[in-house]
Amino acid sequence: MSTAVSFRLILGFLLLNVVQIAESTPTRAQPLTVKISKEDSTVSEPTTFKSTLIIAQQSRTRRIRFARGASSALVEDAVVRGTRDIYRLGAKAGQKMTVSITSVENNAVFDIISPKQKLLKQEATSWTTQLPATGDYSIVVGGTRGNATYKLRVEIK
Repeated sequence: MSTAVSFRLILGFLLLNVVQIAESTPTRAQPLTVKISKEDSTVSEPTTFKSTLIIAQQSRTRRIRFARGASSALVEDAVVRGTRDIYRLGAKAGQKMTVSITSVENNAVFDIISPKQKLLKQEATSWTTQLPATGDYSIVVGGTRGNATYKLRVEIK
């Protein structure tokens, strides 16, 4: 994430704290930056928002979809202290999933939750396994201390 974007995020959080009482209509957070291995792969923005005054402290859920023939995606974003970014990804039993995360201050980790809501991996920075079930897996990204700017790479083969 560039210095200008980081500065805008910090400035946005400061401004949000100043105007949160005067502003009663929720607004969207900074746009998501996505780099993907194939042109048609996508990371979907949330479709619904919980009505609240402090949007910057709300967790977000998005879906990762690979383009036909693509097997990986790279998501670049930031998570605010105390919140989580949740990515949903459909996969089949027997496929191999590899997830890794890097962060500017080495303070971002992820959890993996199976389609049956079983915790498969907790507070990891890299993980590879053969998937036990077919369905939507959740990758939950959070910071270990403070805000975390991260790059999340997901691959399924």
